[in-house]
Formats: sequence, C-alpha cells, structure tokens
Amino acid sequence: MTTFREVQRYWRLKLIDWYLSKKRTYHTANLDSVKTIVFIRWDGKLGDSVIASLFLKALKEHRPDIHITVITNHFAKLWMQKVVDVEFVDIEKRVSVINKQLRPLRGKFDVAIEMSTKANNRNLYALSALDAKTNISYGKENLKIYDVNVASKNFFKRYQELSRLFVDSNASLAIPIPDFSANEIENYLVFDQQIVSVNFWGAVVERQFSFDAALGLVRRLSNELKDCKVVLIPVPGRMPFLQKLIKQLDSDIVLLPVIEPSIENTLYLLNRSELVISPDTSIVHMASALNKKILALYPSDKNNFEEWKPYSRKWEVEFVHKKIQGGSTLSLEDFDLEAFILKAGKLLRG
Repeated sequence: MTTFREVQRYWRLKLIDWYLSKKRTYHTANLDSVKTIVFIRWDGKLGDSVIASLFLKALKEHRPDIHITVITNHFAKLWMQKVVDVEFVDIEKRVSVINKQLRPLRGKFDVAIEMSTKANNRNLYALSALDAKTNISYGKENLKIYDVNVASKNFFKRYQELSRLFVDSNASLAIPIPDFSANEIENYLVFDQQIVSVNFWGAVVERQFSFDAALGLVRRLSNELKDCKVVLIPVPGRMPFLQKLIKQLDSDIVLLPVIEPSIENTLYLLNRSELVISPDTSIVHMASALNKKILALYPSDKNNFEEWKPYSRKWEVEFVHKKIQGGSTLSLEDFDLEAFILKAGKLLRG
C-alpha cells in the first residue's frame, strides 16, 4: 500500500523534474558517436562501485575513443581508481552546492549516466547542472529529464545492459579487480586446507551479526567443516570484536589474520577461498566478481534479493524469517541455522 509520504515524494520529484526539464538544452546524442561521458557515482557504496566498474572497464577496453569522467566521493574513488583509468571529480553531494560545483562542467558531455535505483532530487539537480545531450538511467521513464532507461531489475544485469548501449554485445564484460598479489595476508594462509572465509557485517545494522550470533555460527562451522580453515575477514573498526571472538573460540580451525584491513587483503583472501560466507553486502559482490562459491544471508525482502543476488557460478542463500526491527542486529533465531550449515557443506562438496 502506497503511503502518503511516498505519494508526496513522487509529486515533489515530478515538480522538480518539470521545472528542470524546461531549462534543458535538448540535443539528444547518437550513442554510436559519443565521445564524452560523465558517470555519477557518489553514494560511496562499495558494492555498487564494484559492479559499476564493469561498465567503466568495458568502455575503456572497447571504446577507447570515449573520454570518461566519474563524479564521485573519496570512498568510492578508492576502489574505482584501482581498476580503471578515468578522470575523477570529487564534489559534495549537498543539493545546495551541486549547481555551483558542476557549473564548470556544463555542456561538456555527450552523455550523463546515473544508475540509482530510485530517483532523488540530488541527481535531478546534478543532471540539470551538467546539461548533457543525453541522460541515461534505470527505470525512470516517468521523469522527462531522462532520455534513455535500462530495464533490468538485477543490478549486475543492469550494468551489462548499460554496457551494450555502447559496446558490441559479444564483448567481454568481466568485472575488473585490482592487483592484489603479494599482500601481507598471504603469510597467514600457509596451509593446505580449503579456506572458508566469513564476514559478519552488512552496510546496515539489521544485516550485521550480534556477537553471540557470530560466535554460534563459527562454532557450528568449525564443528561441521573440520577439514577446512575458517578464516575471519578483517574489517576496519571491527578487529576488537573479531579478536574477542577468536579468544572465546580457542579453535585451531578458526583463524584471524592480524593485519590492517584493506580492499587488497580482502580480495586476496576471497581469491584463496573455496567458500565465502556473508550477509548481503559488498563482500558478496567482490566474491561474485572472483567467481567464488558464496553462501549469503539476505533480508526477507525478496525485491532486494532480486536486485542484489550473487552472480558467481555457484551460490546459495538463506533468508531471515522476517524483517529485522530497526537498529537490531541479527541473532541465530532470525534464520534457519541448520539449513545454513547444510548449504555450506553442499557448496564445499559441489
């Protein structure tokens, strides 16, 4: 059922779109002859940036004639600059300063792209300020400022569809990853057992394991997967939590690399892993990019799952029983632990 706030938001965006569309210089570009593209990716979500790099890398490889500019924030830039050579523009995303910051770029691009799931006034004002010949997005046919919309609901397929607007449909669209060779984590992985790497944190609290839930899960994994090494993925700001967990487990099967968490170290660990276990977060997308077996825990929202499900060769998911109350972490009662463990064993055998 649509709420009053959703209706209010819809009509507010329609009004902003109507006002900004009146100010546009209409001159739609031929996508086959595009020479300049600006890509807006400023929300800082690593998972989104991992998948967006698919499009950027495909363009650089198959359309070297196109100059690409990415408008982003510092965090997203940390990933993108490791995998693709494009021009970056760092700006604040506050609506009040967008027009002033983007004014020097006005009219310089054939195509502007922003691939957010939902429309927002920040992106509308940014597109208006840039005044590109063609604006491309996903699922925003009801807004005049967008000229081309891709239709795929799944985030990964959405970027594949976007790529094929500019490159041959037979071109390779593999997601690029940074060079993660010779990382310090390698010194902790000198054993022959299969690695099961585990992450406990998603982007929001409701996708994060409580300490007791993490402890219970790893105990079950270490009891059932005795021929493996269960390696806890180092996460910034979470090392005290992980160290406390290791101390209470006191297990030869469970390992925590005592290193500085980084994207490169995480990628190296994921690449060495036979199985990656995580709630729905960027770890799932990085493991998918590496084509690893994945066991993921997803919210009960099936629409979210369809948009963000894994895309590697073999994966399994378990859903939480119901929507987690805002501000509450995951407990073992929120999902079927026995089914989760069985799926881990199935993936390792398969």
